[in-house]
Amino acid sequence: MLLEYFGVTPKEFFDMDTANPTKATDLLNAVKGLSNEQLDNLIALARDLKKQ
Repeated sequence: MLLEYFGVTPKEFFDMDTANPTKATDLLNAVKGLSNEQLDNLIALARDLKKQ
C-alpha cells in the first residue's frame, strides 16, 4: 500500500494545512503525558517561533 511505503497515516497523507504532517504527529506523540504547565510552555514557545 502506498501509505505504508511512505510510512504515513491517511490523515497525514491528506492533511493539506500542515507543512510536515509526519513531524506534527511526532510532536503530538511526544507531548502526551506532559503536565498542563509543560504544555503551556510548549504552546508559548511554538507561538513565539511562529512569529519569527
